[in-house]
Formats: sequence, structure tokens, C-alpha cells
Amino acid sequence: YDAEGVRGVELGLQASVQNDGLNIHLYPENPVLAYRNFKVNKSNYIFLGKDHTIRADVDLLADDGTGIKIYGEPKDSINDLTVSVNQVNLGELSTVLPYLPKLSGMLSGDVHITDDWLHKQFSTMASLEANNFKYEDMPLGNIGIDGIYLPKGGGEHHASAFISSNGEEVLACNGTYFDKDGGSFEGDAQLHDFPLQMLNGFMAGTDVALKGIAGGELKVNGTLNKPIINGTLNLDSAHVYSDVYGFDFRTDERAVEINNSCLQFSNYNLYSTGKNPLVLNGTFNMSDFEHMRMDFNMKANNFELINTRKKAQSMLFGKVYANYLGTLKGTTDNLSLRGKLEVLDRTNVTYILKDSPLSVDDRLHDLVQFTNFKDTTTVEEKKPFSESGIDITLGISISDAAIFHCNLSDDGQSYVNLEGGGDLTLRMTQQGDMRMTGRFTTNSGEMKYQLPVIPLKTFKLVQGSYVEFTGDVMNPTLNIAAKERTKAVVSENDQQRSVAFDVGVKLTQPLNDMGLEFTIEAPEDLNIQNQLASMSADQRGKAAVTMMATGMYMTDETMMSGSGFKANNALNAFLQSEIQNIAGSALKTIDINLGVESGTSQTGTATTDYSFQFAKRFWGNRISVIVGGKVSTGADATNSAESFINNVSVEYRLDQGATRYVKVFYDRDTQDPLEGQLTKTGAGLVLRRKTDRLGELFIFKKKKAKQ
Repeated sequence: YDAEGVRGVELGLQASVQNDGLNIHLYPENPVLAYRNFKVNKSNYIFLGKDHTIRADVDLLADDGTGIKIYGEPKDSINDLTVSVNQVNLGELSTVLPYLPKLSGMLSGDVHITDDWLHKQFSTMASLEANNFKYEDMPLGNIGIDGIYLPKGGGEHHASAFISSNGEEVLACNGTYFDKDGGSFEGDAQLHDFPLQMLNGFMAGTDVALKGIAGGELKVNGTLNKPIINGTLNLDSAHVYSDVYGFDFRTDERAVEINNSCLQFSNYNLYSTGKNPLVLNGTFNMSDFEHMRMDFNMKANNFELINTRKKAQSMLFGKVYANYLGTLKGTTDNLSLRGKLEVLDRTNVTYILKDSPLSVDDRLHDLVQFTNFKDTTTVEEKKPFSESGIDITLGISISDAAIFHCNLSDDGQSYVNLEGGGDLTLRMTQQGDMRMTGRFTTNSGEMKYQLPVIPLKTFKLVQGSYVEFTGDVMNPTLNIAAKERTKAVVSENDQQRSVAFDVGVKLTQPLNDMGLEFTIEAPEDLNIQNQLASMSADQRGKAAVTMMATGMYMTDETMMSGSGFKANNALNAFLQSEIQNIAGSALKTIDINLGVESGTSQTGTATTDYSFQFAKRFWGNRISVIVGGKVSTGADATNSAESFINNVSVEYRLDQGATRYVKVFYDRDTQDPLEGQLTKTGAGLVLRRKTDRLGELFIFKKKKAKQ
């Protein structure tokens, strides 16, 4: 029975000892094999004679055509036995039999065995074919195998094997084994348009696959533990790719030479979707199978590492451009990787957090807890780090103009978008201990996240926010501030007016002991700002959470006076948040944001502002265009000018380091206390520079790199 209690095998053997041998009989008449109900011939037998003869007549047949036959009669001093199978379901067979890999497909064919017991010679011939064959869920098509084993005189053993794919022979192997002088081997193999997809079954679980065809000829001789291999390997349209991680490497069309079990790479190119290759130089020595040795140098300049659209199984997609210089040395169980990776400015990549520790939708977490009252004196042993066999030291330099997106949920509603960079160092030992040092600093970005009770909010990250790694990769130090501009109605002296607030969150301290603070400011209203400044940190936090949850400004004073909470205002705030969520979900693929804000006109009547913003980057993120507008509705609403577009800006980045920008802008949404609404039109130069001293702000020449 299998793990679900379903019967997979029911088969019995009856053995009777006779004067001239042993007779074996299968029962019952309707046995079960691989979940199939079979019928076996009543007179079935397998006879093993004392004189080494073997006779058999077993015929198993299922209703769906699945059949197994074992038959044979000895001739003179030779046993002649045939095992024939027809339409055997490999998937069901591998499920019920332990230790078999996960297989599927329908197997048919014959295995012919001859045994000359007088001369002690044994030979085998087999011809098998598996239709729609899968190995570890990797489809391999129709696979055929023909093999032969023949003994020769003088201790020689010859074997040949031929593998076909969809009716075409793709691999032919011939070899002879000599059992004298400790044993040696001579053989050759020919690849004829061998499909590399056939190797994907052995790469199951790595999220990496192969495609393309291979050709070539190999010759092998020597002992079994240290064979000597010579030949060539030709790869045609060969790719190493991953739909999960978004990369696709195409190999060089040049043949790879194998001399004395050593693969030699001389300026061997690996191409991605771009024109610039990753250049590989070095050797791969296979003379000792237990300790195969590598010695590679790798170099890439402006290499398009990733360039792919989102797919169903994608974890990483977008574009990543990089420079790389490094070495890979050592044996397969003791590798050393040293390198420098530079992530370039045109990078715009998205990472989907599959197993998020942040709960974006779990509202019932910890509502019910189950407690195990067993003896608590048992101490759970901590498992040590698993040895990786690779020692890595990698310097990572990220351009300040690189753009990173992280989806905190599969639907992309909760996310973090960052533009920034920094310098990091990654260190991983052979014991599996991973360490990282350095700092990643953001120039701009936004975070959209749904907290319990608080609806989905879009926060703008404050420039200069950073994540600093001091060792533990999973416990960096945070210094992140994010704000959202929100307008709310404030009542003072029985009069109402609309005030713009900046509400948000601030994350500090290491991640394992993270400090979370809710912030609120009123930068354009001096009275309200003074009121907030006089509050304690807890009171400001309550006011910030209340505004994010309801869209209203409420403090302890307003609650006591009874002028704070109004059901109508709360309902409007909820409806407006839902409208923004629906509109944002519908238009998230075309870079348009819609907003709804309620306010109060100068005469005290209620108004509603509908705003939109279109933002798009072009030409490798060097040009940024933003177009925004607003329309006001209400009894006394005013819409100035004839157009509802109130701001347009075009920004062009002058260098790859994101330090110099040229900006042209038009803005008529600025309010002046004396003049009222102003219109600004102009151009400007934006300079950004990281410095240790003030004088370095005015030095723009690059320092000469030391040799």
C-alpha cells in the first residue's frame, strides 16, 4: 500500500522443491502490479534446475493492454530467456517501488538473455522504448535504448549502447573492458545532434535548464578510476537558462577541445541577450574523477546579465547590466571564487518575494494558538551549517542610478521600489556561513504596503534612507523613512480648512530588533505643526495611525471636544481609499496613478479633487518624463486656466553615476501665502555628490586609478 492507503502491489510466489530443481509459481490468478489488475496464466512457472537449466512461461496481461511476459526453453547447454514488456506505466511503477527516481511514460520492449553454463559465458541484448518519457517531471520525449553485452576470450568484455530521441539516433557508445592487470577500459562515443534537453532531468531542483544540440566524438582509455579522455565537443545553439532567475546564456559556437581529460577554454564567450560576452579562460581537469580541478578567469564589460519579461514562474525579471572580473579555482568539493561585480546604471529589475516574512494579508494571525503540553525538558539541537564546498569573496558595487523593485505579494499590490546604490562585500565560507558588509543608500523610491487596519498606502522614501550590513546578512541595520502627502479637514475656532500632512513610518535599529515609529508633520501650516511639536511621541504616533486609517486629523483634544470623529468623513475616507485601490489596480501596468482628495474651499464648502500622474522612463532610464494634473469638483470649486494639466517635467541624466541631471519643468500648482497660485516655468541643473569634505563638491574630474 502507498502512503494514501491505496493498494499498489499484490503478488505472491509459491516455491516447491523438486528432485531436479526449484519450481516457482505466481499467484493469485488476478494479481495487482503498479495499481493495475492483471490476469496471469494458471500454468505459469519459472523452473530453476539443478543442472543450471532455466525454463519459464509467465504471461501477465491487464485490461488496458499492459503486459509482461517471461518465457524460454534451454537449448543444449544454453539457457535462452526473454522478458517482454508492453505499455508499462513507469509513473505508477516508480510510485509504488521504493528508491526509484520519479519517472513517467509508457515502456515497451524486450530483453533477451543467453547463458552458456557449460562455458560460463553470459550475454544480453535489449531493445526498450519509453514514450512520453519524463525524468523528475522533465519531459524528454520518446526515448529508445538498444544495448548489447558480449563476452570475449582472454578476459575481454564488450558492450555497446545506442540511444535515440524521437526515432533519431543521438548517441552511440562502444567499449571493451579488460579484466587483467587490475582492469582497464577502451571505448569511444559519438554524439549526433544530441538534444541537451535530455540532461534536464538530472538538473531537477536547480531551476536551471539546458536547450540546444551537441555533437562531437570522444575516446576513452585507461583504468576505471582514472580514465583518459580525448576528443571534441561541438555545441550548436546551446543555452543555459532559468525562467525563475531570468537569465539565458548562449554558448560559443567554437568546439571545445579535450586533451588528456582536460577541457581547455581560450577566450570562450558566453552570450546573454546583449552583444557583449562573458569571456572565459582556463581549464577543467577531469583526470581524477574524485577531485576534478578548475582554474578559470572570467571577465565581462557592460554585460546584459538579465533581460526578460515576467513569466508565471519568475522570481526575478527585468534588466540587469553588469561588469565582472573574477576567478574560480579549486576542486569540485573545494572551490574558491574571488571577484568584483559592478551593477550598472541601466539596471531595472524586479524581485518577487515568494516566502515573505511580511504578512500583507494575514488578518487572523495568532487568533487561535495551539499549545503542546508535553515535557519541555527536551532540548532541540541546533543543526550546524551545511558545508557548501565553496569559498566566496565578492565585492559588489551598485550604481546610484540602478532601479530595484521588490514585490512583497504575488499580485504586486504591495511593493518597494528603490533607486540607489552602494558598495557591499559578500563573504561565504565552506561551512555555509554567509556575511555581508557595506551600505545601500536610496536616492528615491516608494513603498506600497498594507498594514493591519490601515488600508493600502503609497509612501515616498526619504532621500538618504539606507540599509547597512555589518555582518549577518539576515540582520542589517535599518534607517528608512517614508512619507505620504495627505490632505485633511481641520476645525479651528468653528472654521474648517484643508491642511496638507506628511504621514509615514520610520524604521530604525537592526532588523531582528526593529524600531517602528509612525510620523506626522504639517510642513505648510505653522499652527498645526506647532501643535504636533508640543505632543509626545506616542500622541503623534496615534494621530499618524488615525489619519492613515480614517483620513482624518484627530488628537486627544479634538476627541474630548467632540469635533474629531464624524461618521460621514470616515465613510468618505474609506470610499476614497477603495476608489484609489481599484483605479491603481486597473492601471498599474501603464504607469498612471489616480488619486482622490477631499478638502474645503475658502468659503467653507466641501470640495473633491481628482488628480492623476503619468510617469515613464526612456532610453535606459536616462530620461524621465512626469505629467500630472488635477480637477476640482464642488459648489465653489475653481479650476484655473483651460487645461487640467498642472505640472510637466522632463529630467535627463548626464552621467552613469547619477550625479548630474538637467531638468526642464512647468508647475502651476504652487501656493504662495501672498500671491496665491503661482506658475513656474524654467530649467535647472541638479548635482549630487557623496563627499567627505565640502571642497569635494566642486571637483568633477575623475581621480586616476592607482595601478
